[in-house]
Amino acid sequence: MRRFILLFALVLMTQYASAQLTRATISGRVTDPTGAVVANAQVIATNVQTGSKTTAKSNGDGYYNLPYLSSGRYDLTIKRSGFKTYLHRDLVLQTEQHVVENVTMALGSVSQHVVVTGKTPLLNTANASTGEVLSPEMMESLPLNGGSPLGFAHMMFGAVAKGKHSMAQVRPFDNQTADDFSLGGGFSSSNELLLNGVPNMQNSGRTAGFSPMMDAVSAVKVSEFNANAAVGGTSGGVVDITTKSGTNHFHGSATEHYAGSRPLQARPYFQPKGSKVQSTHYNQFGGTIGGPVWIPHVFNGRNKLFFFYAYQGYRGTEPSTVITSVPTAQERQGNFSVLCSAGFTNGVCNNPSEQLYNPYSAYQVGTNVYRKPIPDNTLSNAGLNVSPVAKKYMALIPLPNFTGSSTKPDGENNYFASDPRTNDYGSEQGRLDYIISGSNKIDFEAHRSEYDNEQNNYFHNILSGSTSKVVLWGGLVNDVENFSSTLSLESRLGFSRSENSNEPSSIGVSPTTVGFPQYMASNATQLAIPPMYFGDTASIATLGGSPGGKSDFDTLQLFTDLTKNLNRQTIEVGTDIRLNKNSTVSGTQADGWFAFTNGTGDLVAQSNTAPGQPFGGSLAEFVIGVPPYGGYTVNKRYQYNSWYFAWFAQDNWRVTPNFTFTGGVRIIHETPVVESNNHQTVAFDPNAVNGVTQQAIANYKANPNSALPVADFKPYGGVVYASPGHRGADGFA
Repeated sequence: MRRFILLFALVLMTQYASAQLTRATISGRVTDPTGAVVANAQVIATNVQTGSKTTAKSNGDGYYNLPYLSSGRYDLTIKRSGFKTYLHRDLVLQTEQHVVENVTMALGSVSQHVVVTGKTPLLNTANASTGEVLSPEMMESLPLNGGSPLGFAHMMFGAVAKGKHSMAQVRPFDNQTADDFSLGGGFSSSNELLLNGVPNMQNSGRTAGFSPMMDAVSAVKVSEFNANAAVGGTSGGVVDITTKSGTNHFHGSATEHYAGSRPLQARPYFQPKGSKVQSTHYNQFGGTIGGPVWIPHVFNGRNKLFFFYAYQGYRGTEPSTVITSVPTAQERQGNFSVLCSAGFTNGVCNNPSEQLYNPYSAYQVGTNVYRKPIPDNTLSNAGLNVSPVAKKYMALIPLPNFTGSSTKPDGENNYFASDPRTNDYGSEQGRLDYIISGSNKIDFEAHRSEYDNEQNNYFHNILSGSTSKVVLWGGLVNDVENFSSTLSLESRLGFSRSENSNEPSSIGVSPTTVGFPQYMASNATQLAIPPMYFGDTASIATLGGSPGGKSDFDTLQLFTDLTKNLNRQTIEVGTDIRLNKNSTVSGTQADGWFAFTNGTGDLVAQSNTAPGQPFGGSLAEFVIGVPPYGGYTVNKRYQYNSWYFAWFAQDNWRVTPNFTFTGGVRIIHETPVVESNNHQTVAFDPNAVNGVTQQAIANYKANPNSALPVADFKPYGGVVYASPGHRGADGFA
């Protein structure tokens, strides 16, 4: 698919901003007191915190442009012989901000200074882009529920959060809550999410990625519309989070937030007396440190090399209780006599619906199948044994521990479990900024986070519970080169990766450990104890668990942006190339699964039309070892790839000092998704010889049907898998 996007704008303004994804720009015009232009004036922007200097000269029309500036506090100095030196102190630049500073030079000596201390203009008059930037000072003063920078995006200009998430807590790992908002009237969750200009999304569905610690964030920029062809790749808006860098002074921070509920709350109604009561509590903590790289007597990185590091942790539990049913001590031995509340006569329950029947004694009468009773509902009386697989499962099932209003003599609701849901999160990030020279700067950034969520571990062992894991990491290398006062280049190589998985507590445990044959483990993509599902009217917890899917999503980006100033024109050209890779494997039924039913016609009912027992039928099938249903899946691994190519060019022509004509074009080409291992089907071939063709023809020749001649019997046809030379979907004659 090829898409062509033409960005064309007429904007009334004093100067146009070459809006980079993370950098700021200062531009303007230098004139004398009569309004005549001042050419060849030296313009210097000095970062107050790092000492970094960026220089330029005003051109023949008096215009100057200082692109690719990191956010921070600057001193702007303009010098020209015959004029007093112009100095604007503490000019604050934010992410993607373009400040227009038109200067009228006063006559005098260069040694004389005209000092300006005015604040940075709040109103953007440089371009037609709309959006809002939150500075660290603003973020510190605003309330935030959860500590994720994306939580601020819900509240910013032009943002509309989906109703269910508009007031929700946004913790660093609440990714789907964090990104569920629309910008500028676009679709929800369709925005481009960036971290230091690099795509920061977990998948093609644009789920939010890594969440930096709040104390490590320099700015949160939300753009509903960006009037620059350099920005694209989304039908919604853009959210760009910029992280802090080190400065010439050592700075750090430490945070700690704790919340708990249990000490002052009453015991839950269904909590058994004497059992431990779980509380809702969490502890969110972290710290940062940054400054110059300094090794005593070896290296002093002031004005040269800076570092910044941040760590954040979250430990939390949310109480959860469950009342379920487990086999009694007698049932584990095959004695289900407790299921019959009406008593037995000659070994048969006086209530037929509470009688168990032998699944191996079936006989047919007409169209129905009948079974013989199990005397006294005790398996050994019918010559039946407890399944060796069931024995190994039941060895991991706790005995009944609960008697309450819902508990019945047949064993229903006889087990209570306090199963708190736990959230365990940790993240770290580091940044290194190196000022190679006044014209060349490079920075490196790396980050990683891991989130583990454990729940439903009713038995507190490998037979119950699951853990979902999300690992996010990435980084970038960004280089800014000012070749001259009129030619600058920014190049960035970025990478992000997400690893999502959902695993039962028994992950890594072979099915052979509970008595299953080796072949069930040989073909499994992941090892786990096969799940046992129960269909009784009263709750019986699932035993074991099927491995969940694993998905790894990688994005690699190469971004370049070249800016050239030509008198009244600023030309900007560049590329945005991305490779997306999605590696997936499904663990569903990888080790097999089995379901035990309790309904009409189940395997321990009197007949195929008889109703099942009120309770315990599925448990009896499990103990005997006769599951009515089951499955086993051999899963394949897939790796999907797609490329995104974008080329852009833009011309900002200053027709007059207060009128600029802007025209831009962005050409986008996105490749179709392909699968690396050729496991994707692309067509159906009706003439293909499949795996059963030859045997089917031989069988039909041996026993043909007079209605269809042997020569006309053609059991052909099959799917066509992709190959390096054939990846497109088409048909066959």
